[in-house]
Amino acid sequence: MKFASLTVDGIRRAGAVDETEQTLGLLPKRVGAVDDIVRGGPAALDAARAAVRGASVLPLSEVRLEAPLHRFNRDILCTGWNYWDHFEESKGKREGQEPASRPEHPTFFTKGPDTVMGPFDALAHDERLSAKWDYEAEIALVIGRTGRSIPEEKALASCIRLRP
Repeated sequence: MKFASLTVDGIRRAGAVDETEQTLGLLPKRVGAVDDIVRGGPAALDAARAAVRGASVLPLSEVRLEAPLHRFNRDILCTGWNYWDHFEESKGKREGQEPASRPEHPTFFTKGPDTVMGPFDALAHDERLSAKWDYEAEIALVIGRTGRSIPEEKALASCIRLRP
């Protein structure tokens, strides 16, 4: 199930996307926003799944999807150069920032919570500071479970994908 965020009548709401039908099931206000589902853990996720059955169905073309999450506890941890194709595709495009050799490990960096954007939001930028853009996005969240050193083969069992 893919959850999405949208605002209806000034209230941030959650919806369930059906990509095959190109529709969105608008979940009832009592379910809250996707942020509430994430913070509510397994019980909130179960309630959201149950609410899909009676949800009002809207064509995706008639809703404006937003960033899936808006409330973060801290900066967002990001990973770069986490696979070789990504590293190789930008060779010669780093404008003086080319590393001497392939890195031995992925790079990590953070982004502030206020940098999260929805799929249709305009890019806010100062052209005097940023002339080129690299665009990518992935997000994976563990909902309602703590974890450490989770083996790769068990990682997906702990996650649910949220899509904008």
